[in-house]
Amino acid sequence: MRYLIVGNSAAGIGAAESIRAVDRSCEIVVVGDEPHHVYSRPLISHFVAGETTADGMRYRPADFYQRLRIEPRLGVRAESLDVDSKTVVLADGETMHYDRLLIATGSVQTFPPLRGSDRTGVFDFWRRGDAEAIRARIAACGSSRRTAVVVGAGLVGIQAACGLRGAGLDVTLVELLPHILSRILDAPASEHARAILEQNRIRVLVGRRLAEVSGSREDGVAAVLLDNGEKIECSVVVKATGVRPNLSLVSGTRVRTDVGVLVNSFFETNVPGVYAAGDVAETHDVTRGSVFVNANWPNAHAQGRIAGLNMAGHSTEHGGYIGMTALPLFGTPIMSIGVIEPEPGDEVRLRESFEGRIYQKLVFRRDLLIGAVVVGDLGPVGLINYLIQSQRSAAPVKDALLNGKRALFDSRRAWFRDQMEGVGLPWRKSLELAEPYHKQFDDAGWSEREQDRRPW
Repeated sequence: MRYLIVGNSAAGIGAAESIRAVDRSCEIVVVGDEPHHVYSRPLISHFVAGETTADGMRYRPADFYQRLRIEPRLGVRAESLDVDSKTVVLADGETMHYDRLLIATGSVQTFPPLRGSDRTGVFDFWRRGDAEAIRARIAACGSSRRTAVVVGAGLVGIQAACGLRGAGLDVTLVELLPHILSRILDAPASEHARAILEQNRIRVLVGRRLAEVSGSREDGVAAVLLDNGEKIECSVVVKATGVRPNLSLVSGTRVRTDVGVLVNSFFETNVPGVYAAGDVAETHDVTRGSVFVNANWPNAHAQGRIAGLNMAGHSTEHGGYIGMTALPLFGTPIMSIGVIEPEPGDEVRLRESFEGRIYQKLVFRRDLLIGAVVVGDLGPVGLINYLIQSQRSAAPVKDALLNGKRALFDSRRAWFRDQMEGVGLPWRKSLELAEPYHKQFDDAGWSEREQDRRPW
């Protein structure tokens, strides 16, 4: 059996691991258009900031491919797919046969036409190669031109701005919409995020767009011109206006697509033997009750793991996913889960302290928690995530979720006591004692948080 995986990132690696776990003798080939060992894309901004190294970005150990007996075909693009002959043609002309195929091509960045965007010093912010080029540009410009403009204030744009600020540059963030992070935050949470950025010397301009990138052939970018006539001098421009599923491989084939590749609950497409997972796939969204592209790293890896099991003949059905984004913004945690904008008839509950940089919003639909935005205080996030993912009625804990402290603890204790009280958790062999640990609710030993001793 020959498994061909197109995509050397979270979904593809998850699939390869699952396949090898259940099929020790098969052939696994992973094709990736970047020349690098698999790395963690969320660490790109930290790499730009100098907070990690290229080796530190590795998503798996250096001997990963060898240890799992995976043939890596890296630095070459999969150009075309023929589902009838079960072949994929690579950019170097090689034709690869498969018995099972996984499309894990992820997303690609999008950017509207802009005069001057081909100048030296204008970058995407999506791949390790982009980050390496940005670092080289910063080093070449020296200390006199340490300024940058980031176009687009979605998740990628925010990560780019934070990475450039960490590298010591003065950063201006330009967003066409009236709020930053508008796809994952509501307006109040967006204002909290904007205040955090500005406190850390990132200038944020909303309702503005770039009209032109100016500079010279010798030195590259020197400034950008906004639509209101303002000129901002800079040596680095980062394009981060959006992403979309990378459907280039399936274009013109019988594989059905909409926004992404359409798959069933086993991650198989309408073409037998062809699967898709990760940011390129549309899967069932638990809170929306329909298919949706939930593009994030944990979902991609989880989808790849299940897809790999199904490819290897171990029938495993997924129960759906939820959109979730976690963003540490200069030490302040921000999370967005599920549906954050209510529809008529939905119930919204809020807790906010602008001075304390705390914002919590819950969206309920018929006693089901379908979405949440949390800034600052992550205390209830574990239970919030459980309620959204399980779609269990939140009625017994609805009043306590944002009250925190003892009210929340009492609710959780009453709800889960029967499931947890006295349950034996065996020690791992690496520990000294062989006796199992029996979990108990110790009322006298409550933590400071649960006894209401915390300041607000």
